Amino acid sequence: MNTEIRTYAARIISRPFKRFLEHVRDAKTGKDIEDLHRIRVASRRLRSALWALKEAFPEKSLKKWKKGLQNVSRTSGDARDIDVKIDFLKKLKNSQSSAPYRYGLNQMIILLQVKRNGFQTEITSSLDDLLKKNILKEIKNFIKKSPTCTLSEIKTPALYSLAEKRISRRLAELKKQSVCAAQPDRSTELHLLRIAAKKLRYTLECFETLYGQKLKRFTDECHSIQNMLGAMHDFDVWIQSAPHFFNPEEKRILAAVDFFLKKCRTLRNQNYNDFLSLWKRLEKEDFFHVLSQAIAVSARIRKKIVQQAVGLARSIHFEEEHTRVVTKLSLRLFDELECLHHLGEKDNLLLEIACLLHDIGRTDGGENHNKIARDRILDSSQLQLPEKDKVIIALIARYHRDALPKNSHRWYSALGKEDRITVKKLSSLIRIADGLDRTHQSLVTNIQCDVSKQHVVLRISAKGFSAIDKTFGKVKADLFEKTFQKDVIIDWAER
Repeated sequence: MNTEIRTYAARIISRPFKRFLEHVRDAKTGKDIEDLHRIRVASRRLRSALWALKEAFPEKSLKKWKKGLQNVSRTSGDARDIDVKIDFLKKLKNSQSSAPYRYGLNQMIILLQVKRNGFQTEITSSLDDLLKKNILKEIKNFIKKSPTCTLSEIKTPALYSLAEKRISRRLAELKKQSVCAAQPDRSTELHLLRIAAKKLRYTLECFETLYGQKLKRFTDECHSIQNMLGAMHDFDVWIQSAPHFFNPEEKRILAAVDFFLKKCRTLRNQNYNDFLSLWKRLEKEDFFHVLSQAIAVSARIRKKIVQQAVGLARSIHFEEEHTRVVTKLSLRLFDELECLHHLGEKDNLLLEIACLLHDIGRTDGGENHNKIARDRILDSSQLQLPEKDKVIIALIARYHRDALPKNSHRWYSALGKEDRITVKKLSSLIRIADGLDRTHQSLVTNIQCDVSKQHVVLRISAKGFSAIDKTFGKVKADLFEKTFQKDVIIDWAER
C-alpha cells in the first residue's frame, strides 16, 4: 500500500468522520432534522472517499465499512426526504389564509409525520449496527494509525495520477447522462444526471486538498446541478405520490391537494429552467474539457515520473541511446495515429515510461529480457504510480517483443477489458518502434503516417538505409495490424 495515499486518505476521511460522530447521538433521537441531514451528508462523503481512495484501505474492512455506511445513507436519506416534504408543506400552509387549504395541507403533514416516525427505528438500528460491527472503531483506528506526512510529502505523482483517474471516471459518467439535459420530461434520466453530478462533486471534494482552489469552481457547479435537479426530482416524486395522501371521498382535502400539485408543477418547471440555463452556460464554457485539463497530469508531475523511470533504468544499467530512440519513435507514432487509437495524455505517459524501461531486463541476458523487465517494473518501489498503471506499463514492456497479448497470460487477463485494449494499442506502437531500430544504429529520425481505409503507410526519414530495421519494423507490426485491422506499409527514405 502506498504510504502517501494512505496518509492522504486518513486526512480526507477524518473531517466527515468527526462530523458523523458529533451527530450520531442526536440523530438517533430524531428531535432535530438537521442532525439527520449532517449524518447523511457525512456518510456520503465517507463512502465517496472509500471509493475514490480505495487503494488506501484494508481490503477486508473496506467492504464492511461501505455496507454499514450505505445502510445509514439509505435510512437517513429516506427519512430526510420526508422531513423536506413536511417542511415544504408547513411553509405552504403558513403562507395560506384559506381554511380549506390549511386543513388539507395539515392532514397531509400529519400523515407524513406518522410515516416519518416509522423510519426512526430503522435509522437507530443502522447507526447501532455500526457500533455492533466495530465499524466506527475500525475507521477511528485507521485514521489514528496512519503515517504522518506533510502535505508537500503527500503530493506525489501516484496521488495525482489516482486523482485524475477517479475524477475522470466520474466526469465520464456525468457526460454519459447529460444527453437528456435538454429534455424536461425525462424525469428518470434527469434524476440519474443529478446522481452523476453528486458523485462527481463528492469525488472532487476528496481531492480539493491536493489541487487547492483549482477544483473549487467545478465543485460549486456540480453542487448547483445537484440542488436544482434534486429539487426537481422531489417535486416529481411528490406529484406522483400526492393521491396517496388523502381519502378521495373527503372533499375538504381535494382543494388543498390540487393547490399542492399546482405549486409543485410550477416550482418543478422553475427549477428545470434554472438548471437548463446553468447547463447551457457550462456547455458554452466547455465545462467538461476545462475540468479534464485542470486535473490532467501536469508537466511538472510528468517530468517527475519520467525522472523516476530513468533513475530506475540507470540503476540497472541500460542501453540509453537505443532506449531514447524507441521512446521517441513510439511517442511519434502515438501522435501520428491518434485518429486510430483515440487514447489520451495519461496513456501517452504510460507509453513513455514503458519505453524507457522496456530493455531493463537485458542485464541478465537477451533471452526473455522482456519478461524480466516486466517483473522488475512490477517489483519496483521507485515508480510512484497506482498499481494498475504499473501493471499496464509492465505489460507494454513485456509485449514489446515475442508473444502477443493473450487472455491466458496471468497479468494481462487480470486487467479489465478497457485496460487490456489499452495495453494492446500501446504495445503495438512500441513493437514497431523497437523493430525500426533493430540494429541499434539510431538511423530513423522521424516518422509520418498516412492512414487510409485498409492501410497505414509509415514514411520513414532516416540517416541511412538498413534492410534489417525495415524488415523488422514490418515484422513487428503484427500486433498493430491485428489490433487496428490495417496493413502496415513502410516507405523508407534517406531524408
